[in-house]
Amino acid sequence: MTIVNKLWAKIIETFHRFLRRFYESAGIIPYVLGVTEVQTKRLENYGQFALHYHFVYVACDKKGKFYFTANWVRMIWQKILSKVLRNNGIDDEVSTAAAVDLQKVKKSAKNYISKYVSKGKEEVETLVHAGCSEQIPSQWWSMTKVMRDRIKAH
Repeated sequence: MTIVNKLWAKIIETFHRFLRRFYESAGIIPYVLGVTEVQTKRLENYGQFALHYHFVYVACDKKGKFYFTANWVRMIWQKILSKVLRNNGIDDEVSTAAAVDLQKVKKSAKNYISKYVSKGKEEVETLVHAGCSEQIPSQWWSMTKVMRDRIKAH
């Protein structure tokens, strides 16, 4: 987990680049926005912590046809983790079997993301106090450029 945490920014950057290219190759505007959540339960129980990435994206066309499945995202996430780790001298395979859970936003994408953006102050303080500050991401949110441009325009 420690190495994944330290490489988190690269992992998220690679994931966003992959999604952007996928969307663009399909002629879809790549609106993707995400936020990292710190899971401190593992720190309390096992002395390590996990980062989780929550993101919202355009999931289907106007007819309701989904662009990709949870299994596809799980496979992509596995490939990206393996690639980033390999590029940093780590040949270990990381299991992502339970790492991906795609769900339709029930009420509001804004509220879903806001929940995780506003969360975290206490978790970060816990990590710093536990001596894990080098594993804390320098940025908690990310979005595709087209999403950022759309937000700035409004």
